[in-house]
Amino acid sequence: MIEPVPAREAFLHTPVYGDPTWLETNWFPFIVPERNLRGYVYACFRSNLKVAMSIVVLWSGEEVLNVLQTDYWDQRVHLPFPSGNLDDYRLDNGLHVRMTEPLQRWEISYDGFKDMHLELEATAMMPAVTSHMTRLPEGGDFSHFHNVDPSLAAASGHIDQTMMMRGELHLRGERIDIAFASNRDHSWSPRPEFGHGFGYFDEGFFGEEFSFHVQTRSRHLDVSPVSNGYLLEHGEVILLKAGTGRYETDGWFTRRLVYELEDERGRSHRIEGRPTSQFIFPSWPNQFNIVGLTQWIYEGETSWGEYKWHWETSEMQARGGDRPTDPALWSGS
Repeated sequence: MIEPVPAREAFLHTPVYGDPTWLETNWFPFIVPERNLRGYVYACFRSNLKVAMSIVVLWSGEEVLNVLQTDYWDQRVHLPFPSGNLDDYRLDNGLHVRMTEPLQRWEISYDGFKDMHLELEATAMMPAVTSHMTRLPEGGDFSHFHNVDPSLAAASGHIDQTMMMRGELHLRGERIDIAFASNRDHSWSPRPEFGHGFGYFDEGFFGEEFSFHVQTRSRHLDVSPVSNGYLLEHGEVILLKAGTGRYETDGWFTRRLVYELEDERGRSHRIEGRPTSQFIFPSWPNQFNIVGLTQWIYEGETSWGEYKWHWETSEMQARGGDRPTDPALWSGS
């Protein structure tokens, strides 16, 4: 059931008392399809430690194995905690985020290295939804993606929202226009630096008519039930009641994705994706992420989006290290 998300959920939440792992995040990504370019603006706040982390990254290569192969990389940790709340904050890496309309519109600006400059306006294409709303019958809330004490699960939260991202990027003397949809998110929970879950966070955008967002809590490399997700049709959020993802992999890289989804109205949907630009994204301690700008096909139409795959590095090392053993012989934790 979709209920209005209170405007207060856009702000910093009261952290679990004394928990040094408490984390609040802001995630603003964007796509430039004609350049095969994906960008992230990411900010994390350790509220009890009063420090912030931020990553701004751009990549467009077919297979980007390290940060030196990205188009741009800026990662900072232990930034001073901002004086403002999440409706208007500045970080010492040159990032400024301002919510100009509650849960509907944001302005994001960033001044980086070598005259890199980014201006974005994020405008909601739908109401914000929480992981409690989008969970499938066999799914879960956001706490099941991380090593969170079950007694603290109620303090955890996660918002997803499909946005139109418009603006411009100035990079190495060139101006690049941005005008394509993407998904922002905002989370708050204990976030230890180990024990991470295994699964996908994927999205695709076919104009105003159709978009999708799915999350999985996986146990196998080649198949996974969908745990959370929704469809967006002409501005209306439609929840899912069943879903399965099937994957063709090469090592840890995903080469093809197929989602078979059933929505709350009993309709079936088949969505196929092939990544065009993948990046081993070092976003978090002891978590291995591969993310990929992805070309999706739905009902004969082709458009763009992303897949994001993650797991705990120690679990991956136990199953073959940089090259996994036969996926039919093991399952994730």
